[in-house]
Amino acid sequence: MLEDYEMPLDLQLSQSNFETIFYKKQGYAVIRNLALTCQLNTIGNRLQSWRVFLGIFQENSDISSWEQTIVQSRRAFAQLKSSTQIDGKGGDPLTHHSNNPWNQLYKDKDLKNEIQRDVDRTFQKNPFFRLEFVKKMMIEVLFIWAKAHPNISYRQGMNEILAFIVVVVYGERAHGNITIKEPSARVLRLLNDEDSIESDVYQLFDRIMIMGLADLNAPVENQELPNKKGRLLFLDPLNQRYQSEDLSASLVLRKCNLIFHVYLKAIDPQLYEHLDNEKIEPHLFLLRWLRCLCAREFTMSNVLILWDAIFASQAINIENNREDITGRIDKTREFVMLDFVSVAMIVFVRNHLVNADSASILQRLLKYPPVEDIGSLVDLSMKCRDFIFSGDINKKPNLPDFPFIEPPRKTEKQKKVEKKYSESKSKKKQEAQMMTLHSFSQWKNESSLQNDLEVLNSSLNSVNEIIELIQSQISSNSYSLEEAVHAHEELNKIKQGFTT
Repeated sequence: MLEDYEMPLDLQLSQSNFETIFYKKQGYAVIRNLALTCQLNTIGNRLQSWRVFLGIFQENSDISSWEQTIVQSRRAFAQLKSSTQIDGKGGDPLTHHSNNPWNQLYKDKDLKNEIQRDVDRTFQKNPFFRLEFVKKMMIEVLFIWAKAHPNISYRQGMNEILAFIVVVVYGERAHGNITIKEPSARVLRLLNDEDSIESDVYQLFDRIMIMGLADLNAPVENQELPNKKGRLLFLDPLNQRYQSEDLSASLVLRKCNLIFHVYLKAIDPQLYEHLDNEKIEPHLFLLRWLRCLCAREFTMSNVLILWDAIFASQAINIENNREDITGRIDKTREFVMLDFVSVAMIVFVRNHLVNADSASILQRLLKYPPVEDIGSLVDLSMKCRDFIFSGDINKKPNLPDFPFIEPPRKTEKQKKVEKKYSESKSKKKQEAQMMTLHSFSQWKNESSLQNDLEVLNSSLNSVNEIIELIQSQISSNSYSLEEAVHAHEELNKIKQGFTT
């Protein structure tokens, strides 16, 4: 038995709604509408709703097939879990033979340690995620999934996606007094069995990963980032989505380019032109949004509401008249709505971005501001999707006025601080340019030794600032490891030159 932890009311199970909507099957259209209007949390059956949206349970099948599906899923998980356990018997821990089971044992231990480090940092302000049984379950599920998918294994960010699934499954477990009548009570106990939470969490996590996130997290060897808009993207709907002249670019990078250089350009050309002129690279912020399903950008309650809409959209057939633009979409392999949520998130903060410089733009997109009404963002996402799918993207989109997030008004003190910082930054830039444009001998004749040292120190400080920025981007998953290592090495060479 798991520990009993009291979840918030909007995360708890409603037995009566389960009986009415799911057992008696009187409301699948209702739950989709509730999800798309950000009200699914009002019925206390998010777990069953997600299972229906994601195709785990088929809408047109009877309840007995649901029972059969969940029993088979739990049996398969038990077998998978058993197959991942290696005890090292029959081998020598001191030898390094390729067939020695101890080699795999050591690799598994390293993998578990990596997962545990991330799980120990997951939402630690929330007391639920500090519970040992929760941590243990998350580590076990992530480890088993990584072992079952060795081509992808574990990636940072999967822990945060899993955390939301754990909250939903645990919150709606069937425990205590079941007040609805038989046989619906028996079905509820089976589908929401509190002794099978780990298995049910794995089932949902695996389904979500299969429907697009696994591909977005797939590693890419010898990856080179496309850096010119002209060679960025061409679409071949008869072959494969997100074709690129740079074939080494990964799926997630090509997806970033589609969202930014095609969808955003069509929906808000003025904002797109400004961001493009500021040389904003979309992968710097979109990688995290896409790979983590926006799990880091909003409060927990808002993330769940956003996921409701993304998952519900999978079960809705919308005619797409622009496959020449979007490519052929496979809803079994990707969350289509996630693309348009990403576009909407950029447009939603346009007032922060449209007159800002590149540094301020990236700061805002990497640290997304609080959203008071998540429903407005979901509504804008659907409007963006409908506009792209409807036909002529050269037309001006018919989007209503939304309560775009306004930048906070600055006090006089803040303005003075920013002015002083800007002047200091400009001075450092001029000094660095002077050192670059003049040869060392000419420059030395024009400056005293003291001035030489000041300019060199200023340039060195600028390089250090860039290195710190890259290190912060590494920690936020904005760069791939290959990019970060390469940039860091190049800057260190410059730094060593200045120091010398």
